[in-house]
Order: sequence, then C-alpha cells, then structure tokens
Amino acid sequence: MIDAKNTTTPLPRPLTDAESQVERRPLSGRRLVAAALLGLVVLGTVSTVMWLWINTTPATSEQKTTAHLEVFKTTGSVAVMLGGLGALYLAARRQRTQEAEHNHAVRTAEINRKHAERVAAATEDDAARRRVTELYAKAADQLGSDKAPVRLAGLYALERVGQDNPNQRQTIINLLCAYPRMPYEEPLPVGRIPRDPHDDLVRQKVEAQRLRWEEREVRLTAQRIVFDHLELVAPDGDNSMSWGVYPLDLRGAVLLDLDLRGRRVGAAQFGDAHFIGPTLFSKACFTERAVFAHAGFGGTARFTDTRFVGDARFPSTHFAKTSSFARTRFEGVAEFRGAVFCGDPALGQADFARSHRLNLTNAKIEFDLQGAGAQWVPVDSPYPSGWTEVAEELVKKDRWRVVTLGRAHTSIESVDDTTA
Repeated sequence: MIDAKNTTTPLPRPLTDAESQVERRPLSGRRLVAAALLGLVVLGTVSTVMWLWINTTPATSEQKTTAHLEVFKTTGSVAVMLGGLGALYLAARRQRTQEAEHNHAVRTAEINRKHAERVAAATEDDAARRRVTELYAKAADQLGSDKAPVRLAGLYALERVGQDNPNQRQTIINLLCAYPRMPYEEPLPVGRIPRDPHDDLVRQKVEAQRLRWEEREVRLTAQRIVFDHLELVAPDGDNSMSWGVYPLDLRGAVLLDLDLRGRRVGAAQFGDAHFIGPTLFSKACFTERAVFAHAGFGGTARFTDTRFVGDARFPSTHFAKTSSFARTRFEGVAEFRGAVFCGDPALGQADFARSHRLNLTNAKIEFDLQGAGAQWVPVDSPYPSGWTEVAEELVKKDRWRVVTLGRAHTSIESVDDTTA
C-alpha cells in the first residue's frame, strides 16, 4: 500500500521583495563625493599655488592681472571638466544600476517561476499518490466482498491502476498473484449438481455450488489479467496490452486451466502449487529461475518448445496426467529428482544445454498398460543421455508399470551436482 503522507519534497521559498533588496547593490555616492572632494582639493591647491606664484613673481600690475585672469580661466575650465566627468560618471552608474536591477528582476522572476513549477509538480504527484492509495483501498474492500461481481470489479480496478501507473505494475501483479493463494474448493460438474427445488438441503447444496462456480470465474479473471499483460515471446501485430517481463510468485496457489503459451516470464515460483485442468506452457520463455518443487499437475501439462534460460527445478513434482517436454530447451540446471510422471514425458526429446546438470534421480514414470488403446511400445532413447531405468515394478494388479530412473554408471556425463 502506498503511503500518501509525507510524499511531497520540501521546496525552497521564492524570494520576497525584502530579500531581493538584500541582493541588490544600490548606487552609493561615497566614492563620487570622495572623488569630487579630491578634485576640489587638487584644484584649490593648484589655484592657490599659481596665485601665490603670480603674486610673488616680479611683474607689472598689468601682467599680474592678465595672469590672474588666466588662472581663473584655467580653474574654471578644470572645474567644468570635472563637473562633466562627474556627470558622465553619474550617468554611467545610473545605467549600470538600472541594468543590474533589470537583471536581478529577471533572475528573481525565473527563480519564482521554477519554484512554482516544482510546487505544481509536487502537488500533482502528491494528488496522484493519494488517488492511487484510494484506489488500492477501494479494490481491497471489493476483493473482500462476498459477492462475485464486486470482487470482479476490484480486479478490474487494480488492472486500471496498473494500466495508468507503470510504476505500480509489479505491485498489482503481486496482489493479483496473491488471490489464487486464498482457500478454494473446486465446484462439482454441472451434471452432478442436485436439482430437487423442494428440498432445503438440496437448495443449500445448489447455492454452495453456485458460489463456487462464481469464485472460479473470479480466479480465472485474476489469472487472465496477469498473464495477458506479460510480454509475448514473439509479438505479432499489436501488443499494446503488454506490461513487460515480471516475476510471478504463485507458491501454494490453486491455478485453473493455466495458459502461459508464448509468454515471457521472469523469476517464477510455483512451489506447492496445485494445477487444475490443462496447463499450457508451450513456447513460453522463463528468463530466470523457475521452481515447481512439490507442485501437482492434475491435468495435462504441456511444456513443448518451452525455454528455460535459468534453472528449472521440478523436485518431487507430480504429473497426474500426460505431460510433454518435447523440444524443451534447458539452459541451466534441470532438476526432476523424485518427480512422478504419468506416461512418457518425452524428456528424451528435450534439449539440455548443460547435460551434466540434469538430475533425474528417483524420478518415476508410470505406464498404464490397461488403458484405452494402451500398449507397450519400445522407444529409441526414451531418456536423456546418462540416465536409464534402475528399477521396474508392476503395481495395482499388473495394470501400472512403474519405472524408476537413475544414473547410468557407464556414462561420464551423468555427474549429479544439482541436489542443492
């Protein structure tokens, strides 16, 4: 469940007018006043020196008067020049100050704009998280309902959350995989349901069977939502429903008519799972480790043309009906230690990239010698290289021939290192 509290990241405050004034460098007249005073002092000193020099130099009164006029002219010209320079300096400072204020205003506006964008994004993200949390809570309430239509609505609500929120898809798949792990009772076939409407006990049984059939539909929907969104091994045409490759945790689940044909799966956990009805993995690809330890296949199990990139673990797995591993590609460890097969599983036709990592120790194959059309037909190389029959017995009034497999001592490829 996503926590909607404390989901927003603290953001810096925008600059206020008072704070923005601190960053400015206002025009100061101290330097200008100091320069003006220095110029006046220099000008006064020079004028005084020239005045004293004129008065102390021997000359006629007319020459002194002319010299005084020149001093006044020179002093005035210098004063005018200093005034002009001061005016130019003031104009330049004013222009520079205006440019600085303009640049500062632009920077402040940009900072405030980015802050507003971050606040808006954080607000939108927080709203989205709260919305997802509310949808999760509502879907959880619906899945806990005793009415099948309400539970179906909860499943479709979770699918919609995953469709609209890619970062939530793994969580959605985990939730959907948890549903088949809930307790389940298989309904009776329709033909075996009592029909007497006048018997209260019969009506109760009919109602119980109806609820079981509804639960079956809910479970099939949960499976379909998960498997339909897995990536196709060889997509042809539109594959818009694909969410990608995800791990599946279905340990202890009850799976009905499972169909993963042509799908790409990440790490797969099917330990102690119970498969009801036909199970189809044909042309699927397990990109990581796949574990079926102690699983039970009640119907046919098809692994034809399946690819196991990682380890494939089937220890103590029970196949109650026909199974096929024809042309299955095992690229890692292949463990069938203690597995039980009904009929030839076609392991002799499988491709073991690391044959020395194959374990068939104590695997049993049961052949029904009295089934419809059954007959014992020798098959060339029925078992993978390095493995052979180490024991054989007839059970159940000579109907079943049970073959136990083991390592062929003459083979150098049958090193068993997969017991871990």
